[in-house]
Amino acid sequence: MTTAGAERLSGKNDPVTILLDRLPQADPEYLLGAAENPLLDERLVLALLRNRRAPQRLLADLAHDPRFSRAYGIRAGIARHPLAPRGIALNLVPHLYWRDLAATADDVRVPAPVRRAASRHLETRIDGLALGEQLSLARTGGRAVVQVLRRTRLARVAEVLLGNPHLIEDDLVAIAASPQTPPEVLATLGRERRWIARYPIRLALARNLYTPIGVALGMMSGRARHDLAGLAARPEGPEVLRLAAARVLRERHAPKAPDPASQAR
Repeated sequence: MTTAGAERLSGKNDPVTILLDRLPQADPEYLLGAAENPLLDERLVLALLRNRRAPQRLLADLAHDPRFSRAYGIRAGIARHPLAPRGIALNLVPHLYWRDLAATADDVRVPAPVRRAASRHLETRIDGLALGEQLSLARTGGRAVVQVLRRTRLARVAEVLLGNPHLIEDDLVAIAASPQTPPEVLATLGRERRWIARYPIRLALARNLYTPIGVALGMMSGRARHDLAGLAARPEGPEVLRLAAARVLRERHAPKAPDPASQAR
């Protein structure tokens, strides 16, 4: 008997204790044998789904097996498996709970189309989640979750999101520029030196019509000439901001008065 045949036979005949130990790391032949083991149950299938080498045909069989296809944990495990048949995974994604949607969207081992589908479904459901659930996502969610939540209209969620370790400058610029961002969150952005040290963030705050005026005025210094000119010429928004941009522009480019001391010499 070949090594592959021996492995498959072992999977088919091993007791539960050995199956539980071997399934998460076993080779594909052992997994195929385990699928024929009369002891196979939901607990063993979940252990099998932790194995990233599970054959695609086995995953398809499990997805259609009436013994297991109704178990949520198994459906979620198949949807998140990197080798799951694409069509099956995409059909399972809409039925995932929000935690699994978030985990799937952020799992780089999952194929990109499945991750994108999970992100889209999470975005459509985000407003229906309880505040505590949204706060939990904002606190620890990965890149895909951050990109969904940075459009939130809830100040508490946005404030928590600002402390997310996965946040990058592009996210902060998007938050600073979004008309959906609550003004109090824009004010928080404007107070944080580590953030407003970045020119794109300061510019986005200055341009956002919903940034509190005091914060927006503080963003005028250090602007590039063309950005100041754009702010000064913008027809919408508070006039005080246009006037401030125009004044800074004039002062920066006004001719310097001659030095009396040098004239006297």
